[in-house]
Amino acid sequence: MWPDDVSQLADALQLQNFSAFGLSGGAPHIAALAYQIPERLIRVAIISGVAPPEMVGRSSGMWPPIRLIFFLAKRLPAINRLILKQMGAFYANEEQMLKRMKQTLPEPDVCLIEERPEIIKIFSAAAMEAHRNGIDGDAWEWRLYVRPWGFQIAGISKEIWLWYGKYDKNAPVGMGHYYAGQLPNSNLQVVEGGSHFSTINNHIQEILSYLLSGF
Repeated sequence: MWPDDVSQLADALQLQNFSAFGLSGGAPHIAALAYQIPERLIRVAIISGVAPPEMVGRSSGMWPPIRLIFFLAKRLPAINRLILKQMGAFYANEEQMLKRMKQTLPEPDVCLIEERPEIIKIFSAAAMEAHRNGIDGDAWEWRLYVRPWGFQIAGISKEIWLWYGKYDKNAPVGMGHYYAGQLPNSNLQVVEGGSHFSTINNHIQEILSYLLSGF
């Protein structure tokens, strides 16, 4: 179990308490921590995070290719692996990736990568490293997104702050509203002019300030 792994890591680092946040696909992992080991968490945040599969209309407002990957991960995982492999090659080509992103991403993200093109280099390098030993981990991660998480987020008592971009098409703002409606103790920040890449990059100081505020 993920919370057990994190607890063992924290113990090895001699950290009794700590703050944590999950970005995008990291949301389920952070929710699991908040559910199972809330006593060890100081502050918790989810940024542009995927919602649980039981959310009605989860794919509403989602970019069609991302919606397709969610569908294939659940119904046809073998085909999904082929698509993820192609995506890995796409990430390895910075020039191609930059061109395609400028054509397809929402305006806030396009503005971000035009102002800070180094973000594409960082993203490309991270994606290549993630796929260095193949796509097994990536494919399994997508399957986890579409399976029941094993707990209900309504059972999380820990306060969780949420940041969602108004124009996010990877994790639409509706997911943030869903979390806010299900979590007993949450604070939703809808970022005007924010999308999937721009929200975390443009508001990282605000997010880190919150996570550190409890120390």
